[in-house]
Amino acid sequence: MALFADLISNLEAIDLPLSNQNFTWSNMQHTPTLAKLDRFLVSTEWDQSFLLCKVKALPRITSDHTPIVLSTRLPPASRRFWFERVWLSNEDFRSKVPLWWSEVASKNSDILTITAKLRHCREGDGNTKFFYVMANDRKRNNYIEVIKDDAGRQITDDKLKRSYFFQSYKRVFGRAEDCPTSIGD
Repeated sequence: MALFADLISNLEAIDLPLSNQNFTWSNMQHTPTLAKLDRFLVSTEWDQSFLLCKVKALPRITSDHTPIVLSTRLPPASRRFWFERVWLSNEDFRSKVPLWWSEVASKNSDILTITAKLRHCREGDGNTKFFYVMANDRKRNNYIEVIKDDAGRQITDDKLKRSYFFQSYKRVFGRAEDCPTSIGD
């Protein structure tokens, strides 16, 4: 076992965690001995390519080993911006672009601040494999795969989950205009 552990360490392989179970083998006794024998080992490059992968244990039917399955999902692609050349023929277009950008920047100043902080973290902490492994592990652990709405239906689509969370918080906290602006009398 020590040779296997050394091999994993030398290859800098990552042992993907099981999301729903700790052990994959049992001796099937009344007081069982449990162990994690079955694993998915991946390289750091693979881990960076598949951020939203999950390893799940399936029900054990006849074997003393629990079958495990690897599911991979690519993060949702951002929508592309398409520039239409015909816009340049509109007389007002060139004068309105700076105005539109300033409106977006003022509305999204928090996003710009967060983006700058993330850029600092990304570039300031060094370009090490360990940093990326930890970041990917955090994303994998924090990813919410499924939620249940008020009617008990399961939501798995990322856009629908985002919308449901937004509406839930909006229901709880209300609109910004509804919040009192003063403290005390």
